[in-house]
Amino acid sequence: MKKVLPLTVLIVIVFLPLKATSKVRVSILDAHNRYVTIYNKGSSVFYEELPVHLPKGEGVFEITSLPSSIKEDSINIIEPQGFRVLSYSFFPPNLSRKEILKRYLNKKVQLIVWDKQTGLPHSYDAILLGREGEFFFKIGDRVFLEHPGSIVIPEIPGELHGKGLLQVNYRVDRDRDLNIPVLYLANGINWRAFYVMTLLDSDRAELKCYARVENHTGRNIQDARISLVAGELHRAYEQKTGGIRLKAMALEGSTQVRQTFEYHEYPVSGKISLSDGESREVLLFSSSAVNYKKEYIVQSSTDFYPTFVPLKRAIPVRVFIKFRNRPGQGRAIPMPAGLVRIYSLIERNHPVLLGSDQIEHTPADEEVSLFAGEAFDIKVKKRQTDFTRISRTVSTGTYEITIYNHKSTSVKVKVIEGFTGQWEIISSSHEYKKTDANHIEFNPLVSAASKVTITYRVQFRH
Repeated sequence: MKKVLPLTVLIVIVFLPLKATSKVRVSILDAHNRYVTIYNKGSSVFYEELPVHLPKGEGVFEITSLPSSIKEDSINIIEPQGFRVLSYSFFPPNLSRKEILKRYLNKKVQLIVWDKQTGLPHSYDAILLGREGEFFFKIGDRVFLEHPGSIVIPEIPGELHGKGLLQVNYRVDRDRDLNIPVLYLANGINWRAFYVMTLLDSDRAELKCYARVENHTGRNIQDARISLVAGELHRAYEQKTGGIRLKAMALEGSTQVRQTFEYHEYPVSGKISLSDGESREVLLFSSSAVNYKKEYIVQSSTDFYPTFVPLKRAIPVRVFIKFRNRPGQGRAIPMPAGLVRIYSLIERNHPVLLGSDQIEHTPADEEVSLFAGEAFDIKVKKRQTDFTRISRTVSTGTYEITIYNHKSTSVKVKVIEGFTGQWEIISSSHEYKKTDANHIEFNPLVSAASKVTITYRVQFRH
């Protein structure tokens, strides 16, 4: 028995089967069914399905070419039937000159020096010595602390990668051809809306909404279905009508806007490819049936303690283009925040820029008010004509606002006066309405080539 026992042990050791682990490598660029949802603040959600053949048992498959801006803790591998994720690890890009040289320490490299006279290269075999951040070369029996040659290596070490790498340990019940869905968040991709509004006549305009999509994720996006989400998401900290009736705007654009939770989602039609660093503009929706009103607004304030107002104090007359995003003949589309440029084609064959303004997210049936600029031919001056102190706490002041219309047509001007503290209008030459606790509003019609003077007296308690 003493001689048989070692033989038995030897047999067990020699014939014990070794557990094989298969390794498969796939690129995220080979995925299909790719969906990218992009948010306003530079983040996005990627959903991609990877076709892969996996043999039965446990193994490792690696997903290459992931964006360098990926949020590692957002990676979610959705498990199809028969497939189980045991664990996974993410390796950020590590391809750099420093990392390459580290892996060639004490190994053979070549140094190439170009002859300045002949232009021909001369090569020298060398051993790379040193440590991280400080390298020198051994050529023959001599060591060069500095060398003018360019370092040439035979190949890039296999463990270095210029993109993100996800290593997945898995178990599969049998040989399977799978489509494995991968979901993750990435930074570096953004979108913003901008609008082109063209006035076609005195009350009708065309409006087009475009989205500019910018890809700085560190990867190319091929044949993706893209959705743009407008709204303010909460993200936990992650280290690293009055006076003027507004008409309807009917939108006939092709975008099918979806309500997504408390936000709005704008799917872009068709599939889009975006290279890293590329920007692209896409049309979200358009309308040729925007009915608008032009409005002239003058706004000033009267001090809590009435003081002298210069006789020739001029107040700018601001011009606004207003419309309402209301369902009409077409459908109202929620308008994402963005810049609106206003052009005119009225009585001309080429557009001219009238001004631009920024709008916030605007739901359906809400008013859109665009500040286009200041009127050239309408002038307003304000002065104080009287001041009386009745008591230590009560005083009155009389104010005069004159509107000069140098246009060849009549105009209606909205005059907004603001007050602070306790105040009361004692008398007024024109009708007005109190719009809130601190403002009143006049809406006089000023005939062509004429002027209108508004006079009111106000009492202050202070």
